[in-house]
Amino acid sequence: MIYIYMRKSKTKSKSKSKSKSKPKTRSKKNKKSKKKSRSSGKVYILYTGGTIGMLHDKKKGLVPVKGTLNKLVNNMDIDKRLKITYHIDVTKELIDSSNLQIGDMKIILEKLFANYSKYDSFIVIHGTDTLAYTASMLSFFLKDWNKPVIITGSQIPLFEFRNDATRNIIDSVIVSLMRINEVMIVFGGKILRGNRSTKYSSTDFVAYKSPNYGPIGEIGVYLNIFKNKLLQDKIQRYNVYPPLPRIPSNWDFSKWNKEVKIYTLTLSPEQNATPLEAMIALNPQAIILRTYGIGNAPVSDKKFMDAVEMAVRQNIIVVNTTQCVNGGVNMTFYNTGKALKKTGVISSFDMTPETVYMKLFYLFQVLGCNNVPLIKKYFKTNIAGEMTIDKTSVHIGSYLKSYFKGYQEL
Repeated sequence: MIYIYMRKSKTKSKSKSKSKSKPKTRSKKNKKSKKKSRSSGKVYILYTGGTIGMLHDKKKGLVPVKGTLNKLVNNMDIDKRLKITYHIDVTKELIDSSNLQIGDMKIILEKLFANYSKYDSFIVIHGTDTLAYTASMLSFFLKDWNKPVIITGSQIPLFEFRNDATRNIIDSVIVSLMRINEVMIVFGGKILRGNRSTKYSSTDFVAYKSPNYGPIGEIGVYLNIFKNKLLQDKIQRYNVYPPLPRIPSNWDFSKWNKEVKIYTLTLSPEQNATPLEAMIALNPQAIILRTYGIGNAPVSDKKFMDAVEMAVRQNIIVVNTTQCVNGGVNMTFYNTGKALKKTGVISSFDMTPETVYMKLFYLFQVLGCNNVPLIKKYFKTNIAGEMTIDKTSVHIGSYLKSYFKGYQEL
């Protein structure tokens, strides 16, 4: 028996929660609740590759093999136990997610859109290495959907006796039936917003974390949903003007631009100008700078700063994101951040690296590569629950102001 709680915070009252959940899950008299039970629905499962459905090859090691996942999932009797129907689809080529390219993401999107009207919820089974990139990408392209979309995978293949795959699949199906209408990662007992997540561990079963937002739900003996964190309750706040094109009515995949180029440069104590100049010479649409701390860079390096200014002059969008896992970017406190802002570099606030990349890619696709001012505007706007501007601008800001005030009084 799974006990489901919809809570506004992590502080819970067991007695209240149990008294509310019993009539919904156990009452035989309440026919309406039985008809609308979360344990019913049509689920579309798309297998793209990854560890979860791999088998051992003597020469190559673990490789994805078609048919393996279908057999193993069908043997779990999920449909009978949960009284649902599901369909497992497979991409033409199964890939190790380290080989994932933008074209593969387009295939995933096309399959999901083609099946939108046929199913109640959607699960994408994916390799773990780039899973957070795909989750972020889906959150933008599917932001107008009104159905649950879940991405999951595993650290150990499903065929192994000891694995995390079985739990992740079962958890994903159960959560998909709860009508949480946003893109989520369900993995290791955590429910995370797709565009707030990053891969945290290469070996832990809790492989993903949401460093600046936290989980929107947790799965243990109790299935706890933190209702105040759900996107469906806040979606109206993210409406912006002019409205972004709706997919597929105002934009479709025939307009997909394969030539979008976004490069990332991680700063180090020396030799930053040379790779930055090389990137600029390739004429990308955007360059992401992974800076230090709260968004600081070596602004005393004249050659580096000249390269940054050159990129901005050439209408390349330059984004400042931090190498830190937690926190965010605020370029208003240190000179090493202010100097970047002055050149025209824009902040990523507290978005994850995966989300920064995929948000830029999405905006270049639906708005076109030449609409730089509008893309910058939308990039700094919360359009799918991907960032909390208040957290970096208010909380970090007030802390730094009090810190500097105390420091000056010494």
